[in-house]
Amino acid sequence: MRQHDLAISEIQAFEAGVRKGLMNRCNGHWYPSDPPRGSGHRSLLNDVSTDPIFLSAAADVRIRDISARLPRCVMWTNPGSVKVQMENGRHPETVYHGGNSGSNSDGTSSEEEEH
Repeated sequence: MRQHDLAISEIQAFEAGVRKGLMNRCNGHWYPSDPPRGSGHRSLLNDVSTDPIFLSAAADVRIRDISARLPRCVMWTNPGSVKVQMENGRHPETVYHGGNSGSNSDGTSSEEEEH
């Protein structure tokens, strides 16, 4: 994010708002045993339009022009990974890969789901 005029606390509050919005969106759409399932629903956009999660998080912190501060891209959040495809990128790039896919939307861990 272009942040030259923002305080660290504003950036952290924006990030927390994005996490909260994304967690709400993922509720019922998180499948650790099949990570790609539902990835379109869990995507965040800043291309032709700006995702409502970004807009809401920015409004809560009073950050103006959030679409201009973020790169033009699509971000997919999947259990265990986050991928971003930049506007001019040919392929999505993995920006986060974790060994633990976390918990399901119902609060059970991926290990509990398998039993």
